[in-house]
Amino acid sequence: MTNVLFFGLMTITVFQGLTMYLMLRNNHRHVEELHKSWNVERQQLLDRIQAPTYDHLKHHEAKLLKASKEPTKETNPLEVV
Repeated sequence: MTNVLFFGLMTITVFQGLTMYLMLRNNHRHVEELHKSWNVERQQLLDRIQAPTYDHLKHHEAKLLKASKEPTKETNPLEVV
């Protein structure tokens, strides 16, 4: 009877430990995503604060947007004849 009780309690303990591990891992991923989004927002705010004028800021943002939308050009290697 004692062995059955011991193994039952050990099974419950292992199950709870596994559950806690999975919950903490999921929480860690969520926190990392939040930190990434906060860093992007922080960088945007710093760019806005440090820009000399509003026009300069908008020009910089337009350049970044254009660069991100620009399609990649495929280059064909020249064949030696």
